Amino acid sequence: MTDYHAALPKPLWAPDQSDTSPPAQVALAAARAAGSRADVQRLLAEAVGCFQGTGATLHAVDPRRVKGAWRKALPESASSQIKSEHGHARAAADEMLSRIESLLTRYRNAAEALVPAIKPLIGEDRDVNIGPSLLVQIEQAKNAGCFPQSVCSSSDARTAIGQLDTAEAKGLMRQVLWFETPAATASVETRLAGWSSLDVEQLVKVHRALTLLDRVFHGIEREIDAKLLASGGGDIGAMVAALQQDLEAISQEGAA
Repeated sequence: MTDYHAALPKPLWAPDQSDTSPPAQVALAAARAAGSRADVQRLLAEAVGCFQGTGATLHAVDPRRVKGAWRKALPESASSQIKSEHGHARAAADEMLSRIESLLTRYRNAAEALVPAIKPLIGEDRDVNIGPSLLVQIEQAKNAGCFPQSVCSSSDARTAIGQLDTAEAKGLMRQVLWFETPAATASVETRLAGWSSLDVEQLVKVHRALTLLDRVFHGIEREIDAKLLASGGGDIGAMVAALQQDLEAISQEGAA
């Protein structure tokens, strides 16, 4: 009962209406659910609430009716039994009862496309506090004239690093590292709880930032190779390795 009346922890993600990706479809489903909250709350209050006379103020909840309703099996076409004046609640019930498998598929498609891609980008050490060291390496590459402008600007790279340095992004990355896909044989409630535990908006943001930075650092390696070739250096591989070691040493100093 408390969950039905609790405030949303944060504003919902509102992707572009033209976005048909699985994460955006999940966000739209969440927006529809949020839009139905007032009707669902009112319907719930009418079903199990206690009022004084004909008043509209909810004074208490009848625990016997709550327990009785909880134990009952859902009737067929349950959503159609909701009165038309509770239109949003009726639509929400229809989506949850009739189209829940479709929603679960969208959640799965959104997560399965991004979670496996994020894990290797974080690295084997599983350290999610990667912002400071990445920033040092970006600045070093820029100062050495090795930043790949063909990939993005250094300002864009710093913005991506800033996105990864938020508490929300770090929390999402920790969650992704230990996330286990809900079993296909699990109950609808278990699967929905599992998939919806991932913040889809943060999932998209973190994946986008990590992917961009991965391209940037591959670009830095190419720029270093090009400069070494142009300078007529000896053992290119050894020189690249030395430069990479210098960058790593600098990043470790910056993190310390």
